[in-house]
Amino acid sequence: MPTSTPPKIALQVFAMVMSGGTYFPREALLQPITLAARGAGDAALDTPGFTPRQLQVLEGLRQGRANKTIARDLDMQESTVKVHVRQIMGKLGAANRTQAALLAARSGVGG
Repeated sequence: MPTSTPPKIALQVFAMVMSGGTYFPREALLQPITLAARGAGDAALDTPGFTPRQLQVLEGLRQGRANKTIARDLDMQESTVKVHVRQIMGKLGAANRTQAALLAARSGVGG
């Protein structure tokens, strides 16, 4: 958690983490990480083949946008975005959309 986090938010984050939740600062999802900056431990996260549309959807995930917002921004149906999200999660081996965004950021995909 960044030290600039307001105390009221920090207390809410700590309460959520103490009850089993997970917190990811927005900056961690949006900060581009180049492939050269990857550590040796990230070798298993080689860039899978993404379509240009999947990369656009992935960028929306990294920005924390809802499927509905991504669909509107990319002029597509929400159901199509859901299909892309599932495919992205499968290619990255992610259990959920937040994990997909983090794995993509770590491996330099879509950033």
